[in-house]
Amino acid sequence: INTPSLRDALETALHAEGSTDIEAILMRIVNESFQEVKREFRVLCFSELKDSILMWSHYAHNHAGFCIEYDFNRGGLKNLLKPVQYSKNRHCIAGGFANKDSVTANAEIYNATLHKSDVWEYEKEWRLVAKPTQLSVILGDSGKYALNLANYITGVYLGAKVNEAHKQQICNHFKGTKVKVYQMQMQSDSYTLVPTLIE
Repeated sequence: INTPSLRDALETALHAEGSTDIEAILMRIVNESFQEVKREFRVLCFSELKDSILMWSHYAHNHAGFCIEYDFNRGGLKNLLKPVQYSKNRHCIAGGFANKDSVTANAEIYNATLHKSDVWEYEKEWRLVAKPTQLSVILGDSGKYALNLANYITGVYLGAKVNEAHKQQICNHFKGTKVKVYQMQMQSDSYTLVPTLIE
């Protein structure tokens, strides 16, 4: 029995693709896989924290931005929220997807989105991972990448260094609603941030 070598198999596959640039072919396959995942799932990231100095520095334009507080205890979104699992080891999908049915493959992709390096553990992140069809039942906006979560907002926390004009815009926007607006205050005697109600 003459077993073809790996080189022969690759050459046959490349010839079938009409190219000899294996890097380009592999990149195309990876990009197509990412596009498929983007079509299949929406991922929203949240945190348990509103007073982390590191996160205000990294994600809120060095304390000049704002943080939105949501209450997902009502409605179906609560059941879609899961805590991120942190570890030193990269989460791998055993065996790839080639021999898996779509239900199993989707379950493994879903599970993979809930893993992250333990260097980010301080973020205390939760993720909402769902198919557009699941979200359309709850939110009524199927297929959109930006979801309308306005009905779940309970508070807005302005950064300690927020621009005065932005502060006024946000306060005016939520005036007369149930949404409370706070501003974070840096403490003089400790490295902590404390919210102060302003609206």
